[in-house]
Amino acid sequence: YTDLAYLTADRSIGADAGEFFKNMAIGNLEGSYRRLLVAPHGMKDRLMALIDREIAKGEKGYLFFKLNSVTDIDLVDKLREASRAGVEVRMIVRGICCLLPGVEGETDHIQVRSIVGRYLEHARIYLFGRGEEERMYISSADFMTRNMSHRVEVACPVLSGPARSKIQKLIEA
Repeated sequence: YTDLAYLTADRSIGADAGEFFKNMAIGNLEGSYRRLLVAPHGMKDRLMALIDREIAKGEKGYLFFKLNSVTDIDLVDKLREASRAGVEVRMIVRGICCLLPGVEGETDHIQVRSIVGRYLEHARIYLFGRGEEERMYISSADFMTRNMSHRVEVACPVLSGPARSKIQKLIEA
């Protein structure tokens, strides 16, 4: 396997992580977090809101996702909506993808590629926007109903400039 890890001294991420582990220790799946996106309660809604933010930009919107699978119908529909709004959507999906790119008027702004190589690439990367407005996350979650609704999954924002640059280089490669 290859994956990504992120070490940070950011206090708000640390506070969320501490709260997350306290909640897991008592079996509370409904915690509230400022920085982390956490499933099964909250991640999907926050992902949808971040995609909506790009939809509002129309042709200036940008989304990039590196995942293993895309099967959640709500997220598939939201990505189709983004494409119809003119948002550029780029995806690297290693396995199952229930989104057909290149359908005129529906998914013509979506590009999906699959890369299968020597190593089982396990990293998930989410990008929303470009430049100063870009939000970057690394995650454990694929865009699958089981990940969004039936498992504990976490996405963490990557705030460090050098870490973001390294992840951008991975994406470009």
